[in-house]
Amino acid sequence: QMFWPNELAMLSRLDLKRATSGADIGCGHGFVSALIASTFPQIKLCGLDISEELISTARSVHGDIENLEFAIGSAYDIKLPDDSQDFIYSRLVYQHLSNPEKAIGEAFRICASGGQIGILDIDSELQLFSENPPALKTLLSEISKAQRERGGNREIGRQLPLLLKEAGFSNIDIVLEPISTLQIPLEQFCAITMGFAEWFIADDRGRKIYTAALNELTNLKKPIFAMLAVMFVYGRKLPNA
Repeated sequence: QMFWPNELAMLSRLDLKRATSGADIGCGHGFVSALIASTFPQIKLCGLDISEELISTARSVHGDIENLEFAIGSAYDIKLPDDSQDFIYSRLVYQHLSNPEKAIGEAFRICASGGQIGILDIDSELQLFSENPPALKTLLSEISKAQRERGGNREIGRQLPLLLKEAGFSNIDIVLEPISTLQIPLEQFCAITMGFAEWFIADDRGRKIYTAALNELTNLKKPIFAMLAVMFVYGRKLPNA
């Protein structure tokens, strides 16, 4: 909710006011799907996620939104017809995928002629701190390691433009949107951008490493600037593509 105005500004790069169909691939609990569907009520939006638990939650929380439905499905095998969706969106999903090429190929298949795709994700090199104490370096390194072990890639952002091009999309462009301690306090910034390490890194190590990094930053007793820029990469499927 805090980031939604920024996210909506990025989504405005797509022709959502003209769209009548769309798919949110990797929708999780469906909170962003619900915001999109509520903002653009003319769109019949389908939120897909591979997790039965998350889709169950999405249905129970957002089931009253008439133009929104949820389905269990993989980004690698989307149960939607060819050329059927005016826009496709994936938010913080591709960093977790071991085969992003296959996922973008599926997105291209279901994208309608003239339709658009938008992918919001990260690149770890776009996260920075004015101070880099040892525990923080350890935390960031361990997060990247855990991501690789799960088959993901926290440097996916720099690959997305070429992946879209290779899949067949055109008119590709990029928006960088910063989240920083100019907007929110340091502890809140760390919770949003790195707090997931508490469960993402196994055997209670994540909680300990995250706590150590946060304590080290706050104990410096000096102002800290921190920033993470998310990438919004988007393109269009041209007619006859």
